[in-house]
Amino acid sequence: VEGPKYQILLKGGYHIAFRDGDEQHPDGKNPDCLFFEKNMPGMTIPGCEEAGEFMAPARQQEITRTALVAFFDAYLKDDGVALERLRGLDDGLEDVELYYEDE
Repeated sequence: VEGPKYQILLKGGYHIAFRDGDEQHPDGKNPDCLFFEKNMPGMTIPGCEEAGEFMAPARQQEITRTALVAFFDAYLKDDGVALERLRGLDDGLEDVELYYEDE
């Protein structure tokens, strides 16, 4: 994929938190594992064995919305301030890592 392209790593994030809802696994495991446990009982899914610390769904959704709005404003509206916000998304945030290429 040619640039501009951005990758935002949400430490402790998980897939189902990108939609509305705030499911949490009752055993503290990755909430994505709820799907597999319901639909594929008895199957061993890597990453579903142990409990961990996961980002709150509202936090994950907030970061995602902030990044998307900044990206679209920067590249569709040619907004330099939005581009700076996007490139600084991980400044001072321990739960976010940002990688990008403009070309």
